[in-house]
Amino acid sequence: MNRRATRYLLAWGLCLATVALIYVAEGALGLNGPPSRLTKRIELAVFAAGLVGILLSRFRAKGLAAAMFATGAAQAGASIAAIAGGLHDGSAGAILDIVGVNLFFGLLFAASGQLFRTAAKPRPEEGGPAAA
Repeated sequence: MNRRATRYLLAWGLCLATVALIYVAEGALGLNGPPSRLTKRIELAVFAAGLVGILLSRFRAKGLAAAMFATGAAQAGASIAAIAGGLHDGSAGAILDIVGVNLFFGLLFAASGQLFRTAAKPRPEEGGPAAA
């Protein structure tokens, strides 16, 4: 297996692991505050953004990179929606927790996007356009 294929598979693994972690964190910890319809809608919107991006990319690494970066931005934006929706107890600590956790998961999606980006670039020794 070449390096591009390895990075592609690693990117998928990180993406799916991030989704699983978010699912567990939302159910067990209340990622964006106490479980409610709004918290479920926020996470559903993030997952929908990722799924639409994945489908539009047709599973090509370059498109998947853009989809993961967009999903990471949507995950970071989830903290804004949670705070605006009043899903915190009003303390600065609760707001920082919401922002910090959402940024962490957003960065995991961005890391997956970076792996997809590197998987999309042909290396000179693999006979891509840079080899000519």
